[in-house]
Amino acid sequence: MSTYVTQLILSGIITGAVYGLIALGFTMVYNSTSVLNFAQGEFVMIGAVFSSVFITKYHMPYYVGVLLAISIAVAVGFGVERLSIRYLQRKNVNHIIMIMATLALAIIISNVTQLLVGTSSMYTPNVIDAKLSIGGNFITAQELIILGFLGLTVTGLWLFLNKTMYGVAMKATGIDKNAARMMGINIHSVILLSFVLSAGLSAIGGILIAPIISGTAQMGLPLAVKGFIAAVIGGVTNPFAGIVGGILIGLFEVFIAGYVSSSLVEIIVFLLLPIILIARPNGLLGSSR
Repeated sequence: MSTYVTQLILSGIITGAVYGLIALGFTMVYNSTSVLNFAQGEFVMIGAVFSSVFITKYHMPYYVGVLLAISIAVAVGFGVERLSIRYLQRKNVNHIIMIMATLALAIIISNVTQLLVGTSSMYTPNVIDAKLSIGGNFITAQELIILGFLGLTVTGLWLFLNKTMYGVAMKATGIDKNAARMMGINIHSVILLSFVLSAGLSAIGGILIAPIISGTAQMGLPLAVKGFIAAVIGGVTNPFAGIVGGILIGLFEVFIAGYVSSSLVEIIVFLLLPIILIARPNGLLGSSR
């Protein structure tokens, strides 16, 4: 395998890991609410943008800026759940309205952030400024940290869903809400937990990619769309399948850009969605509910 191809694969996996984290958030929320949360990308944006503002503009210690950015994302996730799910459920509106509410909130969050921090691109310093050579290919310490965080997230979430009371309650809610309610599970608490977890994990993902890509107030919605496609490709009923979908999209993007044309990347990636839905309506690793 040539050095060029290996470098493309590494880049695709790194990019796909970010999409996979967003897709993981989509599936966590969907499995507890049956609603697609299009504000998911805004949690990534908050992590990337606000960590940069706190660390580079206000010169806060790295860990303080990171904790503040995650706290803001979690608070926003709490607000999104209250406004788009809890409030609308009381009004007995259908799921389409709830999905549109998350999209509207995503636009509001983006615009408010733009008013607060401006439109310029922002970067966060690397956690570790070093490179590792693998067979003539270079991978930065930051990229290794992203992959490590993805691995820890998958492992930790699997343990949480299968070995803890709250995780089992979340799985039960995703399988059958009425049965879970009859078993004494507080459905509203489970839904709120899924939003808070997905917001926190996505914010950390945003913080980790901020040194690699420019963070802007407008980056959230495009990332949410990619995460949504990754979740659908993997299968929205499988919490971990979106990570596979995200890595596939990342690989598609870099190989199309490297061998065809970067201008065709978005078109071809979006074409993947109907193709997968026709061939595998439940996604590559999903199952019917």
